[in-house]
Amino acid sequence: MLKRLGLAVVAAAVVASSSAWAMQFDLRPEQVKRMALTATQAKTIAGYKNVAVLTSVPNKPRVRGPGDACAEIEAIDDWDFKKQIEEHVTRAVSSRFTVVPVTYDGDALRGSYTPREALPMDAGVDAFIIIEGGVVFWHTAGMRVDSMMGMGYVAYALSDLLTKHEPEYAFTSFAVQIIDAKTKRTLARKDIQPYPSFGQDDAPFARSHWNVRGVGAKERPEGTWLCGSPLTEEKKQELKNDYQDLIQKVLDFGLPLLRLAPPTQ
Repeated sequence: MLKRLGLAVVAAAVVASSSAWAMQFDLRPEQVKRMALTATQAKTIAGYKNVAVLTSVPNKPRVRGPGDACAEIEAIDDWDFKKQIEEHVTRAVSSRFTVVPVTYDGDALRGSYTPREALPMDAGVDAFIIIEGGVVFWHTAGMRVDSMMGMGYVAYALSDLLTKHEPEYAFTSFAVQIIDAKTKRTLARKDIQPYPSFGQDDAPFARSHWNVRGVGAKERPEGTWLCGSPLTEEKKQELKNDYQDLIQKVLDFGLPLLRLAPPTQ
């Protein structure tokens, strides 16, 4: 009886915690639950002392939009995502771990499975904290809806008519992977920013539209689009500032959730 009561208390605490995080970071409780660690994972992480911070995030955003509407954004080549991510994660986790500097090839770490031979060889490292994924820019207006492919070719082919006035999204599609340096096994891999989705989003009688939750995304409604109009230096810098802000916010959300850093104030 006491064991059942204890499990009920733990379950209630998890639900309450997930709800609090969801309200604070504009997510659904079930999304936060999928991101959270198990008790066993959290205990293992607490036992680490020395970690290495790695990133396999490309140093350029993945741009998606109809035709060549976003060609000017695709042409920007002076981003610095890798440096910002490494520096921010290192600062955040250094309050709980000793961060060991290592030499590595971030490009070699990319893929659905992290090649173990691409991990740095350092006997003093207990775990690798790897930031994966990418920085993304979507111009959804006039873009076909992939989720409608299952409704038949005609529905999919005409789906761009449903999105003619949809917003642009700048967002960070990040996952955090924690690999034990001794066993080379993945302890946890968690997505910390949902992708945009097309649907009604909690409003069953509303028109379907693109929407995204989480702090790692910014919506640009029609009238403020960057694609399809000249990209001035001012707009270019605004986009760079947006990404700097989004990267900081999503990492400040995800790292504490994964017990890698204390909560930010």
